[in-house]
Amino acid sequence: MYCDKCKVNITYTTDTCPLCRGRISDTLELSSPNYPRRDSKFRFPLKYSFSRLYLTIAIFLYALMLILDLFISPNYGWSHIAGICLLYAYVLIRHTIIANEGSAGKILLQGIMVGFIVLVVQYFFHDRGNWGFNYVLPVILMGNCVGLWLASIIRKVRYGSYSFFLLIAGLLALLPLLWYDLGISNIVWLAITCAVVGGLTIILVLSIFGKRVWNELKKIIHI
Repeated sequence: MYCDKCKVNITYTTDTCPLCRGRISDTLELSSPNYPRRDSKFRFPLKYSFSRLYLTIAIFLYALMLILDLFISPNYGWSHIAGICLLYAYVLIRHTIIANEGSAGKILLQGIMVGFIVLVVQYFFHDRGNWGFNYVLPVILMGNCVGLWLASIIRKVRYGSYSFFLLIAGLLALLPLLWYDLGISNIVWLAITCAVVGGLTIILVLSIFGKRVWNELKKIIHI
């Protein structure tokens, strides 16, 4: 059996095509593939072509701003901050707004990107205090843990899928205490608070979702 409209062979006897529900002929064209070939005019959806278009424009803008920065204010580096913002905008649109991934990965990725922006801004404004490591980054890391817990509670059906991301967020929340020990930051109470939130997150994840986390790790390292 052969459908002239869909251009496919049907290996069982039927009066209608299972794809288009139209009438089919009794002849079987062996030269035709079982599946139709891709139309030469096919175009990938916008979300696949967005990356190439955006990155091309972003690289051009960053290069232009870098040239202006070198001639106008070579000791400031505002072009690098603008470049990081362009990168963040790409991640926000491509991997958060139009992506099909789960919300847990989106929350964690947003926290990491915002923290990266803070580090870049902190580097170029180092003469205005160590506010990034002292205040902003600990708050972001705690917000990652709290945000993931809230998302896992709201989406009860899929709460177990957040376990691996919660574990990563908990481990990252221990960093402010390490920064304080290394002398990078000097606000101990916020570092301890962030470490407590991260430690509780790790304990709860391992006690509730320990088996699931282990299975995820085995998939990653191919055990």
